[in-house]
Formats: sequence, structure tokens, C-alpha cells
Amino acid sequence: VWHGHTEAPSLEGAAAGRVGEQVRPLEVPIVILAHKWDCFEADFGSSDLRKLATRVLRFMAHQHGASLVCSKHKDKASMSVVRNLLCHHVFGTPAVMTAQLEPARPIVAPAGFDSFSGIGKPPTVDGLLTNNPEDRWFAAYEATFPAKEGKREGVQDLSMVEAEQFAEECVDEMRRQKHAEVEKLRREARLHAAEAAVA
Repeated sequence: VWHGHTEAPSLEGAAAGRVGEQVRPLEVPIVILAHKWDCFEADFGSSDLRKLATRVLRFMAHQHGASLVCSKHKDKASMSVVRNLLCHHVFGTPAVMTAQLEPARPIVAPAGFDSFSGIGKPPTVDGLLTNNPEDRWFAAYEATFPAKEGKREGVQDLSMVEAEQFAEECVDEMRRQKHAEVEKLRREARLHAAEAAVA
């Protein structure tokens, strides 16, 4: 539905009128692959947690006209779906024409097969004032699945690298440039989060 290079303009216009402005399809086919679904089930046994995580992924995929596939490690059936979907986009083989949207099993949502009404509205998060569905889904996800302390080790490791001096001056200069770029991105992300919170 969303492939600008394969669909007729009249179909694109009809699709845009049907789904509204909330869908912002990209110019290239996108596949979101959530691998090792079995590990996710083992770590988060609650059906409510799985439901929230899959609804967030479904929302992001549908919003950008992407396909979403969850697969189990070493599971032939789910990996076959992944292979068929990728082959369709790369080699033009027949498209995957079935969807599986129940959170009790790995999600299969080819582009255009999902809907915002089927995904539902994002849950309420205390202190969040924005009505933007994207911000609300992100906030709900972060409130339910906070980042672990171990995830921050990369920042600590970066600090250790900053203290090192390399034999080549060009390496030090490149490292300083990259560090400045990272800091700029962090400032922009904090500013965006602050603006979203007061919107």
C-alpha cells in the first residue's frame, strides 16, 4: 500500500484519504523486525506487558507505513514469515497477505494491514500533558520498561575513551568532533523532550 514506486497515484490518494494525516509513510519500504520473541516472553511473562510493547511497535510501524514482524529464535514458521517479507521487498516476490495481531503470539503486521482503531489509544501517564499519540506511546513505554543501569555503561566507557590519548593527532581530532556531535544530539533530545512535556 505504501510503496510509492509500485502503486498507482490514484491508489495512494485513496489510501491517504482513508487513513488521514496521522500516517506518514516513508519513501522506501521499512520492515521492523523484533527478533527473539521467546526471550521477550520469558523476561516479561505478564500479558499486559506484552500487549503494551506490541501496541507501541504496531503504532510506530503503522504510523510510518512499515511492516512489523516478531520472530522466535530458531522457530521455522516465524522465520519463514520474515524471509518471505524481506524477499518481497528485495526481489519482488508475492507479498505476505496475512496478519497476526494478537499479543499472545508473535506479531505479523504487513504494511497496510493494521489500523489505529485496532491498536487503540495510548494509556494515560501521570504528569504527561500532551495529547500527541506518538509522545503518549513513548511515555507509556518508558514508564513501563525503564532503561536498566547496565544500559548506561556505554556512557561510562565513552568517558574512559575520552581520557585516552592516541599516537596520531588526527585520531584525537576526530574523536573530539564525534564527541561534540554526540553532545549536540543529546542537547537536542533533551530540548525536544522538554518541549513535548509542556505541549
